[in-house]
Amino acid sequence: MRVVPVSSALLAILFLAHFGGSNAECCTTMAKLEFIINDGSCGQVNAERTAHGCTITVCGNGEALVGSFCGRGPCNIFGCDCEGGCLHGRYGESFLQRNRRHNIQLMRTQMISSSSVNAVTGIFSKFFK
Repeated sequence: MRVVPVSSALLAILFLAHFGGSNAECCTTMAKLEFIINDGSCGQVNAERTAHGCTITVCGNGEALVGSFCGRGPCNIFGCDCEGGCLHGRYGESFLQRNRRHNIQLMRTQMISSSSVNAVTGIFSKFFK
């Protein structure tokens, strides 16, 4: 039966993700923004329409999250050691600055930190649905 080897491998990866001694910078922090756009539409800033306006998840530099982590280039499966480092900035403030021509009113900012354990479990859950 293949369940035991896969389970053992998953446990080993989760253990290393949680207790590994890596000092690499991890790019696992992002912000979910909720806002109203006065001069444009949600899609013009890569956001989704909601009942009360728009929503988007951004990295520190104010750009929309692409993939699972906020690295400049590819990251390892834990969101760490990304090529070129992380996309740093001031999240909501950076988003407003990048899109100032759209007259956006930021309503809510929710910081999200994806732990390496959550990242690994999310990756494996896609394979074992």
